[in-house]
Amino acid sequence: MVLTTNENEVLWTDSEISQYYSAIQILQNWLLDKQPTSQLVENAEKEVVEFLKAGTKGKRKKIFKDYFSQYDLEKLKQLISILTYTEDSAMQKKAKLIEMGMLIVTKDYLEKVVSPIKLESVYVNWLQGDIKSVLEKLKEEYENDKLSEELVKTFTKAFRKFNGKKLFLRITEVTNKFVGGIPVELTEDGYKDMQHPFLDIPWEVSAPAENASFEIGEIVEAYYNESRNEHYRHLLIYVEFRSATSIAQSLPDILEVILKPAKNENIREILEIPEEPTLLEDYIVKRLMERSEPLKNHVNQEFENLNNQLQEVERKQQQLQDEQTNLDEDSKRWLEIMKKIEKYKRVDQGEKNLTDEEYEIYNYERDSFIKTLQSLIYHNDEQQLIYQEDIIRSFMYSLQANVLTVLAGPSGTGKSSIVHAFARALENVEVRMVPVQSSWTDTQDLLGYFHPTDKAFVPTPFMEALAEANKEENAQKIFLICLDEMNLAHVEYYFSEILSAREGRTKEIHLYPKRHWETAKLILEEGKVDVERLQSARELVEDYPPVFEIPTNVRFIGTLNMDHTVKPLSPKVIDRSFIIEINHLNIQEKKEILASLQEIEGKIAMNYQTFTKTNFEENSVQQYIDKLQEISNLFESYPNAPLNSRGLKHLKTILTYCQQQIEMEGLIDRLIYGKILPRLEIKKSDFVQQESIVFNQMKHYPKSFEKLQKMNNSKHTITFW
Repeated sequence: MVLTTNENEVLWTDSEISQYYSAIQILQNWLLDKQPTSQLVENAEKEVVEFLKAGTKGKRKKIFKDYFSQYDLEKLKQLISILTYTEDSAMQKKAKLIEMGMLIVTKDYLEKVVSPIKLESVYVNWLQGDIKSVLEKLKEEYENDKLSEELVKTFTKAFRKFNGKKLFLRITEVTNKFVGGIPVELTEDGYKDMQHPFLDIPWEVSAPAENASFEIGEIVEAYYNESRNEHYRHLLIYVEFRSATSIAQSLPDILEVILKPAKNENIREILEIPEEPTLLEDYIVKRLMERSEPLKNHVNQEFENLNNQLQEVERKQQQLQDEQTNLDEDSKRWLEIMKKIEKYKRVDQGEKNLTDEEYEIYNYERDSFIKTLQSLIYHNDEQQLIYQEDIIRSFMYSLQANVLTVLAGPSGTGKSSIVHAFARALENVEVRMVPVQSSWTDTQDLLGYFHPTDKAFVPTPFMEALAEANKEENAQKIFLICLDEMNLAHVEYYFSEILSAREGRTKEIHLYPKRHWETAKLILEEGKVDVERLQSARELVEDYPPVFEIPTNVRFIGTLNMDHTVKPLSPKVIDRSFIIEINHLNIQEKKEILASLQEIEGKIAMNYQTFTKTNFEENSVQQYIDKLQEISNLFESYPNAPLNSRGLKHLKTILTYCQQQIEMEGLIDRLIYGKILPRLEIKKSDFVQQESIVFNQMKHYPKSFEKLQKMNNSKHTITFW
């Protein structure tokens, strides 16, 4: 059915055409940079494609034939092609659509087609979609009083994909200890309450949040997770109200934030904003309808600007082509190669940017840092990694002290995972995993080599990571270079030069004779060689000098699996390392840790300067060093067992990074475990006389005591490994 009000205005109310009203409005908002969510835009694109396809089919219904008669079908097909092409970025797609006239199509539709009287919300439509079968199972389990945690988790995961990691809520209750609220969605009519997914009740959730400053009716945004409390499992989600943030609901609210008071009143007068707050979406829609002509002029002006820019681009392209024809063949070849290099760099950078996600930033708080880090390691990853607090503390302080950190333990305990989880929980931390090969026998296997024919240095991934960390723009980043399964080959063979360099004042490694570097500098100055030689010379000079200083922002880590196929660590490597043994946790240990975690996701603000800042002077930790020295002295009659000056220096530096003085007492146990016990290799017959004295002293340190007991249970030799 079509209603006609006058000869110049046709209103289309047929349901088959008007059903696309919401999708086309969302698409137009996106084209006009009004920033609807990416999920809304993605869904809208699919519906608009369906609408346009209905208008381009050969056998169309009369209603579609009448409506689409005003358009060029070939242009509509081009619009469909742009909307369905997946390799374009959002900005590229938007530019192409505007250029092909999509704004004209959407504006024309919204002016001619009457909006359906009642449009179902996006949330209601979602409930009627693929999730419907899950909701039916939830309801069935709820009615049988057997609502499972697994099914609730399935719903929450699907809800996250639909809604995102954060949720809008309308505050309904505020006490000294709790906050309650109802999830809402932002629709064309403002914020609307979301109905409970499978029950005919208000979907009201609550959670602890002491002394919250929210007001009843206020709209907030908060993280959420699946409900793990069996008594409240039917509510499906647990909301983290403690970190919730308030959302402005009206245009005056926003003006109060972004404009000075003196300008605010002037803006109110110009835009005729009422004193009483109205919903932002309602207000904007109303004003746009009243001012459609200025909007149309603005869009036309934008089109004109875009056309001018396109003409300028075409002019410059033509100018570039003219210049290229005047270049000699060698220069052309060089230019093409440089273009490809820059292209690859842009592609690589683009891929990196695609992996970047928005995340919550938490300030670095010294006293609560380790606990916050433990919570983020668990909640930031779908694997939900659980580590004991003292493992995380030992790992963090060992890295800060710049000691070679060795993660040992059975397969599957999360040795490699903690390295990646650490980087996900802290800003400005980069991880480079280097799998060790059993064939490695010398330094070249780790660093790379100079190719005498090509006059180029051929770096390994390890050396490339060092060069990347050495760049000026990465000075405030922390690079964790992890040698995965480091004892597949003899560590002291391939890692010897790095170990030695770390002991020196300048921490330098030698890559190749200096004369090659001097030659490369001359080549760059003169430039009279082929492109490949130029590129090799540039890399030598800029990235791989003959004497390479290990960047201060690099930390070395090794993972260790102990079985008969791998090489044991030598005393030299153990002496320069801090060993952290990670074992499987039992169910009770996991439950206790989970009960103490915060419901948070994101990253802690961190840079190299903060990372390396100590909290105590070395002389203030001497009393704890004395205790460690006493334990070390128990083994003074055994070769290589007592701590030397290097080992004591490592321990002293680690202690200076403790967050609080009280931490140091508990950390002694881990320091004995990771620095003294790995040094032991004693015949059982030689240990008999000293056994009772040692165990009497060690009983004050439960983890080390338990480990030493296991070591003592061996048949012939007491050894950590």
